[in-house]
Amino acid sequence: MKPFYFLFLVICLPIHAMDFYLNKTDDLVMRGNIQGGDFKKFLNIYSNLKSPPKAFYVHSEGGNLEEAMLIGEVIRQSYIPLVAPVKCSSACFFLYASAVQRKANGNLGLHRPYFDPVYFSNLSPSNAEQEYNRLISLSRAYLRRMGISEEYIEKMFSVDSQDIWQISSDESDEMFGFRIPAFDEWLIAKCGKTSTGDDKVLRSYSVLQAIRLVDGDFSKLKLSQTELLEKASLALELEKAGLIEEYVQRFYSRLDCENAATDSHIRQVFSSYKKSSD
Repeated sequence: MKPFYFLFLVICLPIHAMDFYLNKTDDLVMRGNIQGGDFKKFLNIYSNLKSPPKAFYVHSEGGNLEEAMLIGEVIRQSYIPLVAPVKCSSACFFLYASAVQRKANGNLGLHRPYFDPVYFSNLSPSNAEQEYNRLISLSRAYLRRMGISEEYIEKMFSVDSQDIWQISSDESDEMFGFRIPAFDEWLIAKCGKTSTGDDKVLRSYSVLQAIRLVDGDFSKLKLSQTELLEKASLALELEKAGLIEEYVQRFYSRLDCENAATDSHIRQVFSSYKKSSD
């Protein structure tokens, strides 16, 4: 029987092979189809950077699942945030799931994994079942280890390989969270937690700032003018009373603490990869 690690595991192939490069803002961009050998390419580029990237930016419709999981293990250890700015589907979701901080600005596309059809169709039914069960077991174990709930794992594996479950940006935030719980609790232990009152004010303030950024052109924002003004009203009242600054200062103080704590760990992990590549 052909070993799992020699198989080309496909989940929806796009046109272009994956490229790895550092952009102008020091983010490590991964764009294209995940192929065999991409883990080594990724590790070589990552470990030879002068300093850790600010974030991983992933644009991919899928590809080689084994390579995606290997890359995902490094992303999890790195504690570097991951952003999927446009689309992240199939095997790419395994990269997204691995990040301790993650944000999908476009849709996530999920379905169950499958083998290269040429290889899989030449197996006997019993061997195909055995190989497929092995693949499913490895995939499930990985997603559980990355903290994806059983509910969503089951939903993903109920969608056949020729179909796709589209998850919007807002839905992905709600379903998978911006941070994994363990990392969130670690930051709370280090830097404290924003109070419910502060959080309410800061959410209102972010809406107010968004309105100002688009110079009152509400068509550029998702909500209606009435909804936006209602959400911004609390921050506007506090700003007029000269009270908003204390909330903003507390927010940035906590953010500075979180960034300092996270940056220290990121650099330690990055340094260990650089040493191992020397």
